[in-house]
Amino acid sequence: MDRSRLRIHHEGLCFVDHNVDDYPTWSDITTWSHQAYSYHWYRCKHKGTWYHSNVFNSFEHDHYFLQMKNDSDHAGPGFGSPLEWIVYAHVYISGVEQVTIQYWFFWPYNDQFNNHEGDWEHINVVVNVSNEAYPYATQLVYWHHTTYTVVQPSQVQWVDTYHPRVFTASGSHANYPNKSSCDSAEFPWGRGCSSHAAEQWWTWADGKGSNAGWQGGGTLNMGERNHPFFSMDWIDYGGRWGELGTVPGTSGPPGPAAKEDSIWFQ
Repeated sequence: MDRSRLRIHHEGLCFVDHNVDDYPTWSDITTWSHQAYSYHWYRCKHKGTWYHSNVFNSFEHDHYFLQMKNDSDHAGPGFGSPLEWIVYAHVYISGVEQVTIQYWFFWPYNDQFNNHEGDWEHINVVVNVSNEAYPYATQLVYWHHTTYTVVQPSQVQWVDTYHPRVFTASGSHANYPNKSSCDSAEFPWGRGCSSHAAEQWWTWADGKGSNAGWQGGGTLNMGERNHPFFSMDWIDYGGRWGELGTVPGTSGPPGPAAKEDSIWFQ
């Protein structure tokens, strides 16, 4: 967050983007209110509709967005410091004696043919909790942008019995249950998935000691819309996590809780 600035985009005759906060924090990005520009007496003035940074919308009108201050940060603020790499969980009841756990991953830059700042991708683990002492996964959902693949637990590689392995495509960050499906889906525009031990990201417990790969910074539960857990106020931010692009698909996406219900509860 300290490498970004919060900006607002104005539509219509007064088309312009400008800074709102040069030093946003995880909590105050949800507290801003800003008036739209209105064309009045040959000048653009803040006289239009009020827009709030904690309101989710379809981005058809004036709206907020975070933009990196320096393009060099596209490499990622956590590069070389895996303790900054956090996985964010969203847990909800999805059926009778059934709970779904979403695991959200944030990437600073989508480096593919539709390059853009900010990238939120996730997987779902559906768990049967009929016996609270012995919950077990019944299916997994690997999301690749706006589409997904549903697989059975037997089709997934498991680490230490309880942790499903995720293959993330280089550049696009789409998630797959195995390397072959990743390489096939990403060809020819993507770069596929790595299977090198040194490039593993252990996400669940602040690292895996002597195991090869990046150790990671653990997993935090985000809570729910309007009811975030602890320091997770930022989930109520309704703007984009990246600068605006000039063509479709090149703008930063909304955050997890700001996405459609079909994704936040799917």
